Amino acid sequence: MKARFARFREWQEHPTDFALKVSTPQHCNCCGRTFTGNFCPYCGQKSGTGELTWRSVREGIMDLWGMGSRSLPYTLWQLLWRPGYLMHDYLVGRRQVSFPPVKMLVAIYVLLYVLSLVVSSDMFEAEVLEDTTTATGVAYYLNSFLNWLSAHPQWSVLFALQFLIVPTWLIFRWAPRLPRHTLPQGFFIQVYISTQLLVVLSLINMLMLLLVPGLDEEDAMRWFSMVVVLLLLFIDYKQLFGYGWWGTSWRIIVLFLAFALSIRCFVLAIDLFR
Repeated sequence: MKARFARFREWQEHPTDFALKVSTPQHCNCCGRTFTGNFCPYCGQKSGTGELTWRSVREGIMDLWGMGSRSLPYTLWQLLWRPGYLMHDYLVGRRQVSFPPVKMLVAIYVLLYVLSLVVSSDMFEAEVLEDTTTATGVAYYLNSFLNWLSAHPQWSVLFALQFLIVPTWLIFRWAPRLPRHTLPQGFFIQVYISTQLLVVLSLINMLMLLLVPGLDEEDAMRWFSMVVVLLLLFIDYKQLFGYGWWGTSWRIIVLFLAFALSIRCFVLAIDLFR
């Protein structure tokens, strides 16, 4: 078990350190050159590419749906088991084996929405909280937007997470593994975290609805969401920024205080327009 855990930790931190599988000279069928290594340095074709097999059929179908070398399933697998390291790899430029994060967020939401129709027809539905017919101008569009968020709780959570961008940038500004990161990097950090929370919370919710068919969605999520969010954020930030247990813990506490203050300011600004 100790050896397996050591290999798992090695994979978490260095999943792209590919071993040299081919040490003999290879002939590239694409450009006709001779090279040594896993890929041709001139045209990029993989060594050993030859006859078409059933694996070629599978890879061709996966490429059709954008799941080839930058695999969506494999990126999701990394997002669950090495989330902070995956974010760090993308931010520092190791993007070749990672599915584009914004596209992944949209694709996962669509996939989970379709899946929710099978599990529960009203899972992503909610009643409109307020009639906006009497509002005009900015207030009308603002109320419409808030009602849309109330009808789509998953997207409301993702919207709220964007208030973590600036506090994260300030609190983790001089982190050991990601020093002086930028606000655009913070945007992609929250996109990854949003995708992670969307997958985990939705799967927990669906599992609870399957195990207890009469359980209300709000009651099911109430017991898990806060603990799950705190746990995942701790893992994400610890792996991403490189602080220890205590250094990550107190910074997350300060982060949530700043997050609560940002949300409060946003609510006060909304009240001024309504």
